[in-house]
Amino acid sequence: MIHVNDNHQPDTFSRIHRLDPRTKILALIILTFSIFSISTFTDLLIHGALIVVITLLAHISLLELTRSCKHFLGIIIAVGICNMIFIQQGEALVSLGFFTLTRGGIALSCLYSLRILCALTLGAVLIRTTSTVQLCNAFEAFLAPLARIGLPAREIAMVFSLMLRFIPLIAFEATSLSEAQLIRGARCQKDTLKTQFHIMSSTLTALLTKTYQHAQGLSQALDARNYRASAARTQWHPLHFAQLDIQCAAFLIVFISLRITCIFMNIFPL
Repeated sequence: MIHVNDNHQPDTFSRIHRLDPRTKILALIILTFSIFSISTFTDLLIHGALIVVITLLAHISLLELTRSCKHFLGIIIAVGICNMIFIQQGEALVSLGFFTLTRGGIALSCLYSLRILCALTLGAVLIRTTSTVQLCNAFEAFLAPLARIGLPAREIAMVFSLMLRFIPLIAFEATSLSEAQLIRGARCQKDTLKTQFHIMSSTLTALLTKTYQHAQGLSQALDARNYRASAARTQWHPLHFAQLDIQCAAFLIVFISLRITCIFMNIFPL
């Protein structure tokens, strides 16, 4: 039996792990908005220090978080290059006709790229400290008030749960198919564009077939257990807010209040 492992790392001693998943999701949203409102490097340094503290409290090494964010490195670099090209502020350093590289453009491109990196790091911390079941239960809890107006909260939460479970499964199948192609002697990098297209199309067809087989097996398993999304059911670990969640909420309120005060008083001039 193939075991598809996600990025969640159980740790009963970590304060971040013991937080209610609703608290972690709300904290992620608040801190993400705070990160994308950063306009100075001093403010960025403060948020970076906060992320380091959160990482230490979660018992996660910075190397592991770096590996989690490396897949988005291309996007971060592309955003930085685009900002460097289109932002024309400050002293001009290089001028090549239509392209002008300015000191302000370089500074802002670095700032925007680091903001994205900070947000991705917080998302990686959430994924590594929260299981898929906890995320789905929190998502269903957020949608519960909308069920009063006819929104199928349980069904949407079920679809969200299946989506989270199929993402690592599809990634595993794609990796297996790519390795199988390499074992059979396929070298996409050295072949012509037409050959690469045929290899990619065959791999994609096999991947879709595998995904359909997994979906069909899951559907049969749900039917065999007489699963009904609208049926009343209880949770194995009911969600409840504890003292640790109250402390986290109090810290966020104080942090955001101080940051807003510092912004209005112009304490971050750099």
